[in-house]
Amino acid sequence: QLVLGKLLGLGGAGLLEVAIYLGLVILPGATLFALFQVPLAKLALSTLFFILGFLVFACLMTGTGMLGRTPQESAQLSMIWLLIASAPWFFIANFAPAPQGPLARLMSFFPLTSPIAMMMRLSSTDIAAVELLAVVAIDLLTIYVVFRAAAKIFRAPALMYGKRPTLPELVRWLRA
Repeated sequence: QLVLGKLLGLGGAGLLEVAIYLGLVILPGATLFALFQVPLAKLALSTLFFILGFLVFACLMTGTGMLGRTPQESAQLSMIWLLIASAPWFFIANFAPAPQGPLARLMSFFPLTSPIAMMMRLSSTDIAAVELLAVVAIDLLTIYVVFRAAAKIFRAPALMYGKRPTLPELVRWLRA
């Protein structure tokens, strides 16, 4: 419950920030959308993948943040997830000519790279509904599993403030 409350609070703060951006930047610049002719279905799908990506990484960051002894150490540990998430940008030269290629599809089905990979693919091609549903299902399953793991990690170190867990302790917490 504590982890869920923390995620909801951070999510609400993030949505407030997005709402401010929408109000100050996007809505006045809506005429640009007419120039680029962005289909509403692709915009909605991109929003869905943004939300799924946010939830995956919020759960990962919550669990990882509990492993550090200081805020700086926790932030450094969390950078691992950000580097993995940005991997599709390293392969943008492969995505542009072949958005239906094996690399683009592989990154679409891997939960840590799927939000960015799917948005990149959606911007350049149509994706089959079955593939979209499969990626969403994988992301939802990942959110559930990572949330449960983060809750287990959050529960154990809350009683051990200032001590970094060893790998065997971490595995024991996840199995409990």
